[in-house]
Amino acid sequence: MKVKYTIDGKDFALYGITVTSSQGLLGGLKPKDPLAMEWTDENGTEVDDDAPVFFQSRAITLNCIMTAASAEELITASRAFYALFFTKRLHTLEVSVGDNKLSYTVYLSDKIDIDKKWRQGHMTASFALKMTEPEPINQ
Repeated sequence: MKVKYTIDGKDFALYGITVTSSQGLLGGLKPKDPLAMEWTDENGTEVDDDAPVFFQSRAITLNCIMTAASAEELITASRAFYALFFTKRLHTLEVSVGDNKLSYTVYLSDKIDIDKKWRQGHMTASFALKMTEPEPINQ
């Protein structure tokens, strides 16, 4: 089954990008520390059990491979892909698998550092796309 990745509605495949693996899309969220009090005259910690559970931001990493027919195509496609992240701060990352669609509001949290293989003919580059979902909604 094909997995489709988009950022603000732009399919990664338009840029010759395939996601080879990901971290952070499906795993559970890390809870924030509960409201707690340390009393000097009591053992341990008193935790507010009535307070709702809140979660830390989610880190998402997509390990990607970009392919192109020439060095010029690779440069053009990589620049066009980078530009997607410089139009505004928050972006919509969508991952579609069959009828299931996962959606995340994210920002780019690290530079895109490409490791390229310049060869006669077919060009290949790999990179890790690191993003943060500041207010996670999917658990």
